[in-house]
Amino acid sequence: MKKKRAVESFIQRAVEDAVDSGHLALNAGSHVLGKKLGESLCLHLVYHMQLLKIVHLALGRQKLGWKVVGKLSSLCLKCDWPLRSLDLSFNSLMPLQDEKKIVEESAVYLHNLILRKRSLIAIDLSGNNLYIHCGDSLNMNWYVSCLSGNSHLQIVRTTEILTDQQTNLRLGNALMRSTKSKIGSYTCSKFQISKKLVELNISVTRSTVPSLNSEDVVLLCGILRSHQCITSLHLCNQSIRLAGASALAKLIIKSSTLSELNLSGAFLGDAGLAKLVEGVLGSGRNSQQFQYLNISKSRGVTEVGLSSFASRLLESAVSSV
Repeated sequence: MKKKRAVESFIQRAVEDAVDSGHLALNAGSHVLGKKLGESLCLHLVYHMQLLKIVHLALGRQKLGWKVVGKLSSLCLKCDWPLRSLDLSFNSLMPLQDEKKIVEESAVYLHNLILRKRSLIAIDLSGNNLYIHCGDSLNMNWYVSCLSGNSHLQIVRTTEILTDQQTNLRLGNALMRSTKSKIGSYTCSKFQISKKLVELNISVTRSTVPSLNSEDVVLLCGILRSHQCITSLHLCNQSIRLAGASALAKLIIKSSTLSELNLSGAFLGDAGLAKLVEGVLGSGRNSQQFQYLNISKSRGVTEVGLSSFASRLLESAVSSV
């Protein structure tokens, strides 16, 4: 009881401080709210709603669960708070079988908050299981939708989240198609991209297992599609294959900055190499922009594939004379 009163007092002080500062940060404290005290936080926020102008909401490692996160998301969307950053990392978000409806409704509220709150530029969803039930299966459709359809989010952090290859593939392809995305900083368990990054090196040595699979490469390309600074990308000895090569070809065409691509030792295959040609020779880009492609020691490529690659480059050179 004493501990509960102490946490209640901690919440009240934090909310009252937020009235003046616009910063509500509970992840820096020694208390963990959990679900019940998380609902108490919601009540405090409602009580002070007219006085609050929350800019930064930091609730990492509070184990709030989907129900509380849903209530907070709904509240943030209803209020005219100029919310710019939201930290929901490590909050026990998971697809509980006995709370399927609550999880689904809460995910919709969070989806709408991320998608519609135009002041929101940064979000941290690390350390959660973001799948929700859809019939008899699990998926992350809401997550793919709110990131790929977003026109204001710039910073996304998703380390230690449970995901799968198909989700990465769908998100990467959706971001590649999007003309709205402004994501410039993205951190996940496989790679990290900063807003002002010029050169990105995610290479591994030939003797080690590739850290990226082809679906990871598709996601990477989707993020870099709207990046404003990247000029050089190194993916030496990674597993690119057809899906990754297709995404890289689109990136070469659509990126306004990329000029160098190093795939030395990467697994491409003949089909992947043929896709890269489409990017290098693509008519949708400035022909002077992309200048360097390294496919030395690439794996899975036969003499037939190399011959076809060389022929297409030669044809392009002759036709441009």
